[in-house]
Amino acid sequence: MRLILCFLILIGSLISADAHAQTVSVCMASKHPVHRVAQYVFKQVYQQAGINVIFSAFPNKRSLLRANEGLCTAEAGRVKRVTEIYENLRIVPTPLFNLRSFAFSKKGRGLKIEKWADLRDHSVAIRRGEIYVAEATKEFAPAEMRDYTTLFTLVENERVDVAIGHWVAALDVLSKPTSDFHVERSVVPLHEHPFYHLVHKDSSELNATLNSILIEWQNSGRLKQELELALEKLAKGKI
Repeated sequence: MRLILCFLILIGSLISADAHAQTVSVCMASKHPVHRVAQYVFKQVYQQAGINVIFSAFPNKRSLLRANEGLCTAEAGRVKRVTEIYENLRIVPTPLFNLRSFAFSKKGRGLKIEKWADLRDHSVAIRRGEIYVAEATKEFAPAEMRDYTTLFTLVENERVDVAIGHWVAALDVLSKPTSDFHVERSVVPLHEHPFYHLVHKDSSELNATLNSILIEWQNSGRLKQELELALEKLAKGKI
């Protein structure tokens, strides 16, 4: 009887602790592979912080708008530049990873793209909404597509010479079993920008907590391990 009573007290205390745990909501872009990777990692970051987290998916821009309006506690992540436009959002100082953009061209064409200037004599396509890529390719008058499947279809059919895109998003398309694209990426990335988790200013006390965990994981090597596992799962369609 005493053993049963102790067990019930233990269960009750665990339920009580969970009931009093802080819960936050995180907006993320639907159908965005970079955000799916961020979701996978940050679920565990929040868990280590003892915080319950609920991710809600919205169209790309709406995710930012809702987070900026305080309808979500945080946003899965962006490059720092977006905080100049969405002024209520604050970055968690330690980036999750670097977004690396590569040039993708059809295999066998032998295009050598190592820097932005190498695009000058080629037709170019980019994904709509990728700020830095749009600015870097502006002088080349790129075609803007809604998704990576369309980008790679243009390259495959030789309607454009080069598509510029983030490797994580490209991996999501090229690794699918149904993918029949014959494209290759440039040897070196054309640019890299840190990808930061964003928190609404009214909840900015979270920043120090989340940042300390990211630093701990970075120093221990766990952050790299979790990212590699997330990319592996993304390639297999498991996230």
